[in-house]
Amino acid sequence: MSGSGRPRTSSFAEPPGVPGAAAASTGSAAAVGSSTGKSGVPQASGTSSSGCSNLKLARDSGKVTTVVATPGQGPDRPQEVSYTDIKVIGNGSFGVVYQARLIDSQEMVAIKKVLQDKRFKNRELQIMRKLDHCNIVRLRYFFYSSGEKKDEVYLNLVLDFVPETVYRVARHFNKAKSIIPIIYVKVYMYQLFRSLAYIHSQGVCHRDIKPQNLLVDPETAILKLCDFGSAKQLVRGEPNVSYICSRYYRAPELIFGATDYTANIDIWSAGCVLAELLLGQPIFPGDSGVDQLVEIIKVLGTPTREQIREMNPNYTEFKFPQIKAHPWTKVFKPRTPPEAIALCSRLLEYTPASRLSPLEACSHAFFDELRQPNTRLPSGRELPMLFNFSTTELSIQPQLNSTLIPPHARAHTAASAHDGTGDPLTYTYINTCHSTSCTHSAERLHTEAAHHCETMIVFLVCAAFALSVATEEKPNESVAPMTEKFEKEDPAPVLEAGDQTPDAERYCLRFGANLASIHNPGEYDFIQEVVRGSTGRFPRAWLGGNDAVKDFAWLWSDGSGFYYQHWSFGEPDNGSNNEKCVVMNQSDDFLWGDANCQQRLSFVCGTRPV
Repeated sequence: MSGSGRPRTSSFAEPPGVPGAAAASTGSAAAVGSSTGKSGVPQASGTSSSGCSNLKLARDSGKVTTVVATPGQGPDRPQEVSYTDIKVIGNGSFGVVYQARLIDSQEMVAIKKVLQDKRFKNRELQIMRKLDHCNIVRLRYFFYSSGEKKDEVYLNLVLDFVPETVYRVARHFNKAKSIIPIIYVKVYMYQLFRSLAYIHSQGVCHRDIKPQNLLVDPETAILKLCDFGSAKQLVRGEPNVSYICSRYYRAPELIFGATDYTANIDIWSAGCVLAELLLGQPIFPGDSGVDQLVEIIKVLGTPTREQIREMNPNYTEFKFPQIKAHPWTKVFKPRTPPEAIALCSRLLEYTPASRLSPLEACSHAFFDELRQPNTRLPSGRELPMLFNFSTTELSIQPQLNSTLIPPHARAHTAASAHDGTGDPLTYTYINTCHSTSCTHSAERLHTEAAHHCETMIVFLVCAAFALSVATEEKPNESVAPMTEKFEKEDPAPVLEAGDQTPDAERYCLRFGANLASIHNPGEYDFIQEVVRGSTGRFPRAWLGGNDAVKDFAWLWSDGSGFYYQHWSFGEPDNGSNNEKCVVMNQSDDFLWGDANCQQRLSFVCGTRPV
């Protein structure tokens, strides 16, 4: 899928010569050092290293840079942000990552600078703006800057700075001929699963889970998932590229070329990370895509016909050599905790739907030690906050809450909920959570304890539900379900000759949505929406891209109709296209359709609120 124009990234945290990075993999925004602290975990040092060879650190400690930046969350209210102590901590094909210190707060941040193609919205930016969780690196600000070449525009993401990665922590112990202490494995993996539970509940699949993308603070053991350069909002029924995720951590359905995969590919990757921490080396170190499958079969055995069908039905007739599964107890070292082995076996399943969900993984017995009130880190420090669940998390699988929230943490959780960052929120509607409403809320959340309204867990579930109402949290509606709803309730008309676009506009406005059209669904997420301008009309919106519609095509509007025009030359976009029968309009007919194929396309209403 080269030539799409979408900025792609590759990991700067992964050292050269270490296979396992797909073409679309990305790097973490962390400076990492090599000194060792009292905890036995490598500490950040004054001289940073990204793991890249021949990396020269560009440093300007005296210069203060001031930019106009937009906050990562909340309303778009640009403000001046000043930072200093700038130095390069990583680079790659994606761009450059800097470390800097904010002048106002004196906090360290990482600034990821990527070339922005003006034809595309940056998917990483769009996803990071909607995520808000204590185990996900936070987007503080973003701003645009000019490049040296004419018309070059760079997107700068100002992110939390976290000094280490799980990759470097594990490598530190590996160099010392030892295995990372099991308590760190538990703390890190638990927080990873929490972050996955959250992003999956938002419909987001990370698609590049690996140790290099797991940032950790060596003092507090707090983990933050980073690098959403490969992440995508998955929509059921829309195909996705299968060449994704770094090789060692790539789920078998991806190797089989599946394009209709689910967020369970992240679960497989997390299982690979867990196995690697237990083994001290990657569990499936394939040299190529095919060899990767061979490494998997060596451990799991040959997949059954049914398992192959679940991964990719196109391969059910393919004849694989019959190899028996290797016993899990023989895969790991003798002293590996049996609970850890059991958890690995539930994550590394051929059948995607058979893998544990993230919260089921958090509830696993392997993490029971973390739920004990007296458990401490090897340094004697208390564990990081592990049970500060947000209302979103409590409503994902509420039947697991009694396990997820240990008795000693329930009073704290009942006293306050939070929005995902740990900040407390007031229980606005708790008084309405009496017996009847609690049962009603519990039923809506599918809890199994609806008849025990007086119990703490149902109280928490009910409170979470009440909070979700109070804060007007709404589930994200993907394009596919909305389209299906519209077609069932009020079929989307086909614009025939003579129809005018304002009719379509009024149709979509009834649903509080923008006019859109779907061309080649699933290819690079092209749900092409017409963006409303400040005048209330549709001044213009870009609707194109390589392998989706004609290159560089813009959709223009004069307020009463639409037409396509070539972006660069201002000429009507009537040339040949690389897809059959996609939108190609004459510049004066203002209609959806394909002039070459004599075909008119129906429109749909997009999901962006008006």
